Amino acid sequence: MLRVVASDPPLRVPVRPLSVAERGELIDIVEEVVGLGTFVWAPGREVAWSTGVFRLLGLDPSVPVEAESYYEHVHPDDRARVVMAATTTVTRGVVERFPYRIVRPDGGLDWVIGSTALERDAAGAVCRVIGTIVRITDSHVAADRLAQAHALLAETQRAAGVGSYVYEIKTGRLEWSDELYRLLGVAGGTPSEGLSRSLVHEDDAARQHEWGVRVAAGEVLPPLLVRMQRPADGRQIFLESIARRVERSTGPCVVGVSLDVTARVELEQELRYAARTEAVGALAAGVSHDFNNYLTVLSAQLDLIRLQGGAPKAVDLDTMSAAIDRCAALVRQLLAFARKHPYRPERLDLAAQIDGVRRLFERVAGAGVNLELVALARPIVHGDGTQLDGALMNLLVNARDAMPAGGRLRVELVEVVLEPGDPRLEGRLAAGRYARLTVSDTGLGIAPEHLARVFEPYFTTKALDRGTGLGLAAVLGTARQHGGGVRIESELGRGTTVELLLPVIDPVIDPVIDPVIDGDAVATSIKAATQELARLRLLLVEDLEPVREALAGLLRSEGHAVATAVDGRDALDRVRNGGQFDLVISDVSMPRMTGCELARELAAAVPPLPVLLITGYADHAAANAVAVTLDKPFSRDELVAAIARVLR
Repeated sequence: MLRVVASDPPLRVPVRPLSVAERGELIDIVEEVVGLGTFVWAPGREVAWSTGVFRLLGLDPSVPVEAESYYEHVHPDDRARVVMAATTTVTRGVVERFPYRIVRPDGGLDWVIGSTALERDAAGAVCRVIGTIVRITDSHVAADRLAQAHALLAETQRAAGVGSYVYEIKTGRLEWSDELYRLLGVAGGTPSEGLSRSLVHEDDAARQHEWGVRVAAGEVLPPLLVRMQRPADGRQIFLESIARRVERSTGPCVVGVSLDVTARVELEQELRYAARTEAVGALAAGVSHDFNNYLTVLSAQLDLIRLQGGAPKAVDLDTMSAAIDRCAALVRQLLAFARKHPYRPERLDLAAQIDGVRRLFERVAGAGVNLELVALARPIVHGDGTQLDGALMNLLVNARDAMPAGGRLRVELVEVVLEPGDPRLEGRLAAGRYARLTVSDTGLGIAPEHLARVFEPYFTTKALDRGTGLGLAAVLGTARQHGGGVRIESELGRGTTVELLLPVIDPVIDPVIDPVIDGDAVATSIKAATQELARLRLLLVEDLEPVREALAGLLRSEGHAVATAVDGRDALDRVRNGGQFDLVISDVSMPRMTGCELARELAAAVPPLPVLLITGYADHAAANAVAVTLDKPFSRDELVAAIARVLR
């Protein structure tokens, strides 16, 4: 390397042109280094090749060849185009420049590209073609690999639902990848900041702008989630973007990627809904415990008044009893929503069940509501009649409230067969036979922005004095507890249709499924049980004093000797200290020792002592495993029947 420093004297050697011999030698060296060949072609007269052309073709310059043999060294797939280009150059004076392949003697390929200059005679015809052929194998392979990489990137983006973008900060120039155009539902063209901003939901626009400004300033920020409105189909999607500022030779820019996360956001919303449902369900289960305790007090007092023949009239007592039943039904509805209600399934004729609810609803429907019941099938389902009655009543009341000026309310029952992949299976139900119960009204309808929330607990579109927001949530809980599902469709001003699906069972009696119990038989059984239970020694265990005293009074009025204990530990001490009892009646949830723990201790005693467990909690699988269990609130007859069942 020539190094020139300030102390060196300037070169004052004169420059001369290269000689012909020097030029020839230099051209040969350059052609070899660059991979270049030159030629002179006088059409119809002669062709001259430089050493570089022979070298490109792998030929010996000392061996004579014909000019036409050049085409034999061109790849067969490219040969026709090369011949056509040479012909066009001579006949029309048109020069076409394009890459093509040369087949080397060893079978390898070289990519070359030609450049030509034309000389014309006085008539304008091409009389000489002077050109070069240069090997471009390395650059062509690199360009081809780059093109393949770009194509692979585009396919990868499409498969992943990811689009990319580049924003030049100084010029404001914006570039989108093909996939980003597709994600946003925008036709191809030159994107702009204005177009990008117009697609963002108005509630997210300010947040997106602030995020973009901070990223452009060089901050490293977490991903941005915004709602975008696709102009192609009007659909709203959720787009998550990650971006960074980078420095380019042309200036600073923001490079980023955007991902369609709509499915993920919807799943997260479902999970949040499930979490809220579980939380409210736990609250409902806890509240129901105390609620049921006080209902038990009322129920016991009513039975005691009847037995003693007090002043209250029978109609008043019946009204109070009906109020208790309604409160108990409300508790069952809350627990069904919480999915903690004891599921007592039996064979149900769904058409008969619906007809019973219809008769009850007609008393409160109102004169302006035209109710039509169409039962096109009589499917048999395995379900809890109380829960299904409550679900249907909720749907009917909602439909009535949606028609304040009256309207048509249609209830239709059919049997359908759902094949795999049917969207009504919601991706979680098994294909098969289902009872489809639809409740349709001609009422006000539900706004689109509210429709997705109607199954949320406590969400309601009604006035505060008309609804609690638990009705449809309870319907959903009941449907899923029965192995079914619920769908809803609504349009403002056109009404609402709710579809309830329940799996159908075979009409033959399944020994696993409880048959329908005859009411007269139950009454006869209770009467017999009452006669059997004369004068029992009972130990009543209950931590809540009002419940304990009310139940003790009811049992004593039946002629039984009743001792009481405040919890399981107190009861166990009484038994171990010589107390003689025929039966222990114990609450389940108590301090110090639960009813289940007491039942296990008494079962291991010698002799074992029978236990009847009573509980205000609905979820008592553990209690069922150790003793007969009776749910609060209960009537005198239910208590007598349960005692008889334990003693038998």
